[in-house]
Amino acid sequence: MIRLFVVFSVILFFSNCFDSKKQIVKLIADKDYKYWLVINRDKRIETKTVYRFGRDGTWIVFQKYPNGKFEEYKIDDIVYENKWSLINENRFRGGRDYDILALNTKVFVFSNENMEIITMIPAPDSMLVSNPVDLGKPKLDITVIRVPKDSTSDK
Repeated sequence: MIRLFVVFSVILFFSNCFDSKKQIVKLIADKDYKYWLVINRDKRIETKTVYRFGRDGTWIVFQKYPNGKFEEYKIDDIVYENKWSLINENRFRGGRDYDILALNTKVFVFSNENMEIITMIPAPDSMLVSNPVDLGKPKLDITVIRVPKDSTSDK
């Protein structure tokens, strides 16, 4: 009887841990992916940084420039891994380890080993690419102009 209780307790403990990790991943990446806008404390910085966390373990950093250009953030001499994974309820790995300081549907705060704190909120739809397949490409606004039929072309 005691043996059965211990086995049941261990199974319950691990299933709760697994459910908790699933909930954290859902908060970070939503159903498929989620864009998070970095809050800059320096209001003079006009370029916005956006992180895209995918449920599949991908993460991509984007820059939105004042001219409206939205593209993947790349630096020639720095290579970062575009994969992330949850280590435990308080840490995730994305090229290096980060401590999760706060996480809910409205805010995501984490820090790295240098104690640099990154605060993010869900990015508004108005600043995102229209399709996640268009990674790194700016959203294209296409205006459709209706041309009236030429009345002579029907004759």
